[in-house]
Amino acid sequence: MGRTRGLLRIRRTTTAVLLISALLRISALLLISALLLISASALLVIGTAVGTAAASAEKHDAIGDDFEREKPLAGMSLSISIHLEAKTAWFALTMARGGAQVSVSGSNPLSVQDDVCAALASRGVTVNARYGCSDEEYRSDLLKTLSIRPHLLLDDGGDLVNMMHARFRDLIPSFPSG
Repeated sequence: MGRTRGLLRIRRTTTAVLLISALLRISALLLISALLLISASALLVIGTAVGTAAASAEKHDAIGDDFEREKPLAGMSLSISIHLEAKTAWFALTMARGGAQVSVSGSNPLSVQDDVCAALASRGVTVNARYGCSDEEYRSDLLKTLSIRPHLLLDDGGDLVNMMHARFRDLIPSFPSG
């Protein structure tokens, strides 16, 4: 009888070990499946984002192409003071493609991206900005941006509008809106 009890204990232990081993394998398979599902979902999200970005870029290129062909801003000048980053560059370049003379400055010297400034300048846009400039340089850049005597103004922080009221009051009556 003692031997039978010993065999039963061994069988129970063996069964428990096999059961635990099976559960661990199932858990590992579930974990791997979950990781694959997460990876597939991530790829789907990334693919969707890339596809959306590509469609968006294509749409923006179409707008630029229309502007370049039709030149709706021919003979106009535009002064811009907003954060100089990629989307600002796209906007400025699109306006230039539409025939506008474009001059940009940054609305915050700490948000100016010098590589964006260089890219704009290399494409014919007047750039009056650099990262980390002093307050004096910033005001000078704003004056230069307004010196083209713009027909249109895009101003994120209000500094160009303020400067226009202080130094270029003769421009105010010609602006279509505020």
